[in-house]
Amino acid sequence: MKYNEAMQLPTYQITQQQGNTVSVDINFPAAHDFFNGHFEAMALLPAVAQLFTAEQIARATWGELSGFCQLKRVKFREPIFPDTGITLILTLDKKSDCTELLFRYEMDKQLKSTGILVYRTNNNE
Repeated sequence: MKYNEAMQLPTYQITQQQGNTVSVDINFPAAHDFFNGHFEAMALLPAVAQLFTAEQIARATWGELSGFCQLKRVKFREPIFPDTGITLILTLDKKSDCTELLFRYEMDKQLKSTGILVYRTNNNE
């Protein structure tokens, strides 16, 4: 992949949507660009790829998120390996001064990573 090419998401499927929460099944194939050079001896899904995937699926589900300003309580607890089924749970929490996107990656109910992406609320809305 070249530096200026758009990153593609892996195939995913929304399995449940209830209010402002969605559950998404994702398989990150070993051949995906996310794993390029990360790492040769034992491929791991990079943290930035987890953040990117969560944000892009949230945008596809709820529309534009703009004014990113902060990461809160981000923890990468367990590695995510290629070719494993992962569940991503996203919750969109709109507040008066910001919008928070809570993400949680799990495999077989075991927590892999979690955190909150914070976006400024547009005062013109």
